[in-house]
Amino acid sequence: MKKLNKTLEEKYNNLVKEESNKLAKFLKRRRLELGLTLESVSEGICSTSYLSKIENCQVEVDATYFSLLFEKLELNYEKVLESRNVPIYQEIIKAYLNNDKEFIKNKVNLLVDDKTYCETEIELLVLFYSLMENHLKEAKNTIKKIEMIRNTLLDEELQIFAYLTTEYYFKCGAIKQVAEGIGSLKYSNFDNELLKIAYLNSLTNYYYIIGDGINFHYYFQKIKNSDYSIVIPRVIEKCQLQELCLRSKNALEDMEEHFKLVKETINKSNYDLFEYYYNVHLIIHKKYEEVYNNLNGKELGQELMALLGLAVDKIQNMSKSYEYLKVLREYTVKNYGFYSRLLEYLKLKLEQYSYGHLFVYLKNVLTSNDLPVFIYNVLIKEFFYIAYELGKYKEIVRFLNK
Repeated sequence: MKKLNKTLEEKYNNLVKEESNKLAKFLKRRRLELGLTLESVSEGICSTSYLSKIENCQVEVDATYFSLLFEKLELNYEKVLESRNVPIYQEIIKAYLNNDKEFIKNKVNLLVDDKTYCETEIELLVLFYSLMENHLKEAKNTIKKIEMIRNTLLDEELQIFAYLTTEYYFKCGAIKQVAEGIGSLKYSNFDNELLKIAYLNSLTNYYYIIGDGINFHYYFQKIKNSDYSIVIPRVIEKCQLQELCLRSKNALEDMEEHFKLVKETINKSNYDLFEYYYNVHLIIHKKYEEVYNNLNGKELGQELMALLGLAVDKIQNMSKSYEYLKVLREYTVKNYGFYSRLLEYLKLKLEQYSYGHLFVYLKNVLTSNDLPVFIYNVLIKEFFYIAYELGKYKEIVRFLNK
């Protein structure tokens, strides 16, 4: 019994010390953000050297000291305690994985003027929001700002920043940088279990894009077996659909029945996922008329607009091509990822640009390394045909060797 009591006491003391350290780190960061010196904050409360030890977690701190020190920063100690006990990143990561834009928007607006959070924490929350809304220019600027103060980030924040930077590269279509990003997180010890799930989600997205079904399945199983799988239904349903597309690519079986089963069980708020991946499956099996019938006349996001364009291009119907081109000319193409480049190529092709022009553009698209396998397979055939017509046989051989 004495041993058990001692163990419980040790756990309690460790918990108290951990909470005290969090407050001390927050105290230091807020002081530096406000441009205050150790001398000005410690005056009338404690010595400068003692405040330095508090901020660097070298001494046990009584609540009275924290209360007086926070008062110097114009913060209420009780409010700081209350806000710091809310696992803000946990909520945000969950909302991000479930594509809950409204929650993140409201949370950012609520906390942006909250003095009980550091500027760095607010910047990370804003980065989540920018990425979710595909505001990539703003995301890039935020990444640059955080990079400048990288040495002030706590361990968990460093992991979150690395994850969000990888997400930025995903959305930009920079798959080489994505591979480097997920590689940098490979040996991380994640105290935040949801952040670990977010990292595994990045891995499944990566292996889906490069068409590696074995590694995809391995990391998908890790997500499914997690204790947190129940709170991230969008991730689970997205992975199910990606897995069906990977199996469909190998054409080992008819996947129609499998897609129908997923459609019956999928959350209605995630139906956009089903529509995208089901039409990917149809394109893989060259069912272009079905894709056209599914998507034509609807208000489409960039991903589905690109799939519709692929279908129209393959149907080779002048009337349908003209109607699609008319819509595409008025469509605002957002400059990110392979979707924007694919839509630009389709526009050039439908506007009957020369083979020479198409050859150069296709070559750049195909060497960008961020095309999902199913789109790459469609475009590489066109590239070979155009290269053959232009007599660029060396280019054909180079791509075949690659």
